[in-house]
This record gives sequence, structure tokens and C-alpha cells, in this order.
Amino acid sequence: MKSSPLSYGGIFVIFTIAVVLLYLDRFPRRFSPPPSGSASVQSSETNLKVLESPPSPTPTPLRPDPQLQAIVDAHIAKLKNAGFDPSQQAVWVESSEGTVGEYQGRTRLPAASLTKLATTLAALNSWPADYKFYTRIVSQGTIENGVLQGDLIVQGGADPFYVWESGIQLGNALNQLGIKTVKGNLVIQGIFVMNFERDPAIGGTLLRQALNADLWSGEAAQQYQTLPTGTPKPNLTIEGEVVVATDLPVGTQLLIEQPSLTLVQLLKQMNNYSNNIMAQLFADLLGGSSILQEAVVNLAKIPASEVALINGSGLGPENQISARGTCQILRAIGESLAPYQLGLPDIMPVTKVDPGTLEYRYLPPGIAAKTGTLWDVSTLAGVISPNDRPATSLDQPQTLCFAILNRGSGIDFFYTSQENLVTELKTQLTKTQLTERSSSPQTNPSNP
Repeated sequence: MKSSPLSYGGIFVIFTIAVVLLYLDRFPRRFSPPPSGSASVQSSETNLKVLESPPSPTPTPLRPDPQLQAIVDAHIAKLKNAGFDPSQQAVWVESSEGTVGEYQGRTRLPAASLTKLATTLAALNSWPADYKFYTRIVSQGTIENGVLQGDLIVQGGADPFYVWESGIQLGNALNQLGIKTVKGNLVIQGIFVMNFERDPAIGGTLLRQALNADLWSGEAAQQYQTLPTGTPKPNLTIEGEVVVATDLPVGTQLLIEQPSLTLVQLLKQMNNYSNNIMAQLFADLLGGSSILQEAVVNLAKIPASEVALINGSGLGPENQISARGTCQILRAIGESLAPYQLGLPDIMPVTKVDPGTLEYRYLPPGIAAKTGTLWDVSTLAGVISPNDRPATSLDQPQTLCFAILNRGSGIDFFYTSQENLVTELKTQLTKTQLTERSSSPQTNPSNP
């Protein structure tokens, strides 16, 4: 089920120690299936109501752009000549000046992992950008001579990024509290996901390994190497079993609180590597696919006919969004981030900067973009600026939003055609900017 692990540094606080693990797909043409036997998220205090977006000014009517349209038409012609069904292709290119080039831009087609942009938008409008999910460690019993006489209880708070390093740091923190042995069980309660395993029993077993260096797998030992030099190896023995509990027992005392990354940091990691488990956990916490779809329609002002979602990850061709709707989602994401002085590069991978799904794509630098891939679907959407600095939003002057939806048996061909189209669009945008600069009146510095 798992793919090769990747480490992405640390920002995880346990008693002022920061850590992060990235344990996900490392190649852009792969996507992770949901774990077999994964547990669904139970109702809890983490369930939130999706908020309505604030009123926005009436958008300027869009107008056709002959130059953009010519580029789009040439792209579609190449697909037709290669034998692909034109009814299964869509492109939308929209400039910050309100001009458009498009082909079937309002037609709903399989979006693959562009669905994660919908999940991102709903999450940003349900939690603050700096929101953190807390994993709380509580106990029953007393600590005597390094022994906890009772159970060690993990109260999961739905942290989607709890990983080997998190467990290792927890073991060290418990050792610092003087706990070397737990006489009772390791009890898992609440929503606890470790190493992207939704089954709490499996997550608890992995945590038990992480707490004791003598039990580490090769993978755990490898991820330990990403921690700061000198980080101790934990030594915590649990004599009981891993037990999953429905309710938190009475009479417990709090030992440790572990905060997750901030919401924006979590979304960035989810989108960088197109992590299906994280995306589905967010969708489940928000209330499921129907709530997610309703939120996207309301927040991004997309006609209901242009979006249909069955999950939060994009797994399955039933997840469908129009190309135009995808740009609307990107616009709404930018608007949600603006009050925090953040922008699209803070939640999306950037070409030539971030590892992950864009790492092996031949795209110009400085583009914040999201990929999507199923066996017969390839999608790509993002924002182009005329220079190598990524645009923060669609409202930034001299930018282009693009969304490309392709379906057919030819993923490699789609990758190349998408990359060529984006490169042409960036070239056109740069030419347009240079033309506008050369044609604008020059100001005499000595006579303003």
C-alpha cells in the first residue's frame, strides 16, 4: 500500500522540539490507493460547519482573447490529430485582465487530484489558516521508579500528518517525564492516524514501535536520521497490548499535548505529494463528499452543473469539475488566504522549488500548480506569472490561470502536451508584458 518514504524536514512541536515527516508518493505518475480496511472517521468535536464565503464584488465580464484562443485551439488540434476524443478534453485560460481562451471550459470532466483543490478550499473556510490538530497523551495510574502503573492513552485529534518522527519525539518526551515502562496497555481513542494509516489498531502498533528504538523497522530508523543531530533514541517498553477504545476513560491525567503543523502547512504537504489519505481525512472531517461539493459551489461560485464529487481525494473518474470551475476554485483559495498575508504558493507546489508531483514535470519555473492522474485521466491547473516568482492569487496583475482536463489512453502524451501548452502560455504572457511596457508612456524622472 505504501510508496517510498520522503523526509521534508521538521516543524513539529513537542516540548519545543520541531519535527516533520513526508511519507508519500515520490513520483508524480503514481497515486496512493486508500488503505485496505481503513476506518472511517467518527463524529467528534473536530467536525466543523463549512462557512459561507464573504460577499465579493461583482466580477468583470470575461471577454475572448484571440491570442489565448489561438494557443488553445492549436493544443486541441494536436490532440485531435493524435486520435483523442475531443469531447473528453477541456481547457480554460483566464487572464487577470478578464480575457479568456477556452475549449469546453464549462463542461464537467474527470478532475482526478484537482479534486484536492476543492478539499483545500473547504478546509480553509472551515478552520483558521493557523489551526492545529492536537494529539493528547493521558494516563491512568501513578509513575514510580520509571514505571507507569496503568494504561498509556493516546487521544487522537485527527492530525493527518502524525508520522515516525512524531512517535519518536513522543517517546523521548515520555522518557523525559521519567517513564521507561508502561505496565498497562497502549490505548488508542479518538481519530488517530499514523503514517497515513486510518485503522487505529494499525496506527497504535506503529506508534508502539516508534516509542522503543529496539523495535524500529528499517523505515523508522531511516526517518530517525532526518531528526536534528543528537536527538535521543527513545526507550519505552509497553508490557500490555494495543487496545482501541471508543471513549476516554475517567480519572485520567494529561501528560503531553502534540500539535500538528498548521492547516496551511498540512495542505501544502497534501498538495505537494497529492496525498490521498490526508485529503480524504479532511473531507471526512468536513462532513463527506456532499458537504464538500456544496461548499465548493457556494465558496467558488461554481454552477452546480459544473461539479460532482464522490470523495475528497480525486480517486475515481466520478469526481468531475469543469476547467472554468477549477480556476474559480483557485481564485477562491487565493481570497481565503489573503487575510493571512498568504497566497497560492503557500498551499500548492511550485515548479523548480518544491519536491513532489511537479518535480519531474517539464514546466517553466515559478508556477504554482496542481496535477491529477488516474489511469486514463491527466489534469493540470495553476497560475502563471510573467517572471519566475509564483503569483499569490488570480487578482495579481499580469497573471494567467489555466486548467487542462484530458482523458484517454495516453498519459505520457498528455503530460507532454500540457507542458507545451503551459510553456506557450508563459511565453505569450511574457511577450504581452514586454509589449505593454514598451508602449506605455515613459516618465521623465527629473520632471514627474
